[in-house]
Order: sequence, then structure tokens, then C-alpha cells
Amino acid sequence: MTISPLSQAVAAEFAPEVTYLNTSSWGLLPRRTIAAVKALADENAAGRRIGAGSFDAVEAARVGFARLAGVRPDRVATGSSVTVHVGLIAASLPAGAEVLAPEGEFTSVVSPFALRGDLRMRYVPLAGLAEAVRPTTALVAFSSVQSADGRVADLAAVRAAAAAHGARTLLDATQSAGWFPLDAGAYDYTVT
Repeated sequence: MTISPLSQAVAAEFAPEVTYLNTSSWGLLPRRTIAAVKALADENAAGRRIGAGSFDAVEAARVGFARLAGVRPDRVATGSSVTVHVGLIAASLPAGAEVLAPEGEFTSVVSPFALRGDLRMRYVPLAGLAEAVRPTTALVAFSSVQSADGRVADLAAVRAAAAAHGARTLLDATQSAGWFPLDAGAYDYTVT
């Protein structure tokens, strides 16, 4: 039996000890990722900051993501999580502002707004997101690809509707960056 080059590459990177069923919430780490995490832990334990956790490595990651996202590196901020960055956006909105999001949107995208308590949250089906933007909408917060079921938002329609009503856009590209075309500069905010 001939083993394909792709199967060989996968076998070289992954070696689960049990049957693994792919999920969107947990994944097997490739061997090279495990090696990088161990190297970073060793550097930190020794008090060195020369590898994966160094400023040079962070800058290289920013440059790489900028290329992937279609923006300049100086437009890329790094942080510990999507929720942290979304929290900054939530803090920028005035009390009473309306935030529009799809029903079932991932919590990292909507929780910072909902937890403020003084914003008006409005949820609609993903398929009707663009049509639901209105003059009172301050921000449309949504994922390009829904983590729960893989549905893809109509990005162009949402952008056009938001622009027509003067609403800002927050796109979460966590589930799509790297495989789905991304123009982060087309949105007011893009997180991943």
C-alpha cells in the first residue's frame, strides 16, 4: 500500500494515543508546537527571553498576521485573548449604544458588551444580520464563520449595511483566519 505525502506529513506531526474525533473546541497539537511550547517554558525557567516569548518573536507574529489579514503590521495589536480586545471596544461605546450580533454568537464576541449592563444588545438570526442593521445600531459584532456550526456570514452585505447606517463593525476571524479570505482593513475592528 502506498501512503500519500499528505498522510506521511500528518503522521509526522500528530500521534494520538487514542481515536481522536476533531472538534472546534479542542485539537491535537502538532509535534512542532509541543516542541516550541517546551522551549519557551525552558527559556522562562532559565530567565531568558530570547525565543518564542521575545519582542522579536512577537513582532514576527504581527508581521505574519498582517500579511494573512491584508493590513500593515502597525495595524496589528497583540494580546492574551479575543475577549480582552473586545473588552476595549466595549469600553469605547457610550452608554445606551446598540450592539447587534447574531443569535448564538460566540461568548468572546458578545460577553464584554452584555456584561457592561448599559448597552442595548440585539440578537438576530445570522442570515438576517445585514437586514437588521438600523440607524440606531452603533456596532455590529459577529464572526465570519460561526464556531458552533460553520455557517459563514455574508460579509459584504453586513459591511454595506453597517456603512449605510453609520455603524461600526467588529469581525471575529478566529474560526476563519488562514483558510477563508480575510481583509481585516475592511472592518473597524478585527479580532482573532
